[in-house]
Amino acid sequence: MKQNLTISEYNVVERNGQLKFTLNTEKIIPEDAPVRLTDAQLEKLDYRRLYSAFSSKGRNPVTDPRVLFKVLAYASEIHIYSNRQIVDACENRIDMIWLLDGEPVPDQSTIARFKQRCASEIEDLFYQYARLLEKLGETDHETVFINGTKIESRAGRYTFCWRGTVEKKLTKVKEKVLEQTGIKNTLGASPLSPILSPPLCWLS
Repeated sequence: MKQNLTISEYNVVERNGQLKFTLNTEKIIPEDAPVRLTDAQLEKLDYRRLYSAFSSKGRNPVTDPRVLFKVLAYASEIHIYSNRQIVDACENRIDMIWLLDGEPVPDQSTIARFKQRCASEIEDLFYQYARLLEKLGETDHETVFINGTKIESRAGRYTFCWRGTVEKKLTKVKEKVLEQTGIKNTLGASPLSPILSPPLCWLS
């Protein structure tokens, strides 16, 4: 006999005469929590290319690929990058447990294979995400850097980008963005020109 009773942040489940308490993450995670916003934004992406990388045959991840990408994207937002730390967060952080939405917690090898097998598809999804955030007004590309000034947030001492480096690499960055977004500069100025070509005063 199995009977579910919901009490606030916990689900009380009776199995074979024993009561078990499971977390009700929908109650625990606030409506305005960053993980809910991120999840809603990531749901707007096109995952068809990612799913096409998998087939009905062969070894596919137990965790849904879409959920795996959500985990990677949200983990990077909360400054978690290593596979071991991601697994630990999925097992212990309420927001990550909520994001998994009942999917199995991926192990380190699953995450590593996913990153390696779907590298180009993951990159495409991050480009989609960047464009979506810009469209929503969450980010802009008006400023690359300010007068060559170093602005440190959570960066290490060797992670700054200097003016000379940016000027040297900017052309290649433009070409790569145009290639990744599918926009080809065949009819004059690219629609991304105002974004990718900052005025010279920004470089002074």
